[in-house]
Amino acid sequence: MNISKTYILLISVVLVFIARATCHANETEKKFIEAGLVDIHTIDESIRVDLVNSDSDKNYFRENFYDGLNKA
Repeated sequence: MNISKTYILLISVVLVFIARATCHANETEKKFIEAGLVDIHTIDESIRVDLVNSDSDKNYFRENFYDGLNKA
């Protein structure tokens, strides 16, 4: 019986973390989270990322393709 309670608790905690990440995300970020992608800075903050296609000043078409996404 203890194993099932522990299992339910673990699943609940995981679902809370997923829900928390999804609540504060824009639509593009939600799609990335649902696809299993993670914010690289949660793993290693020393990695630098430049989201060229989310900055209309940096990409060729002068459009923001990621709707304000600023994390990778």
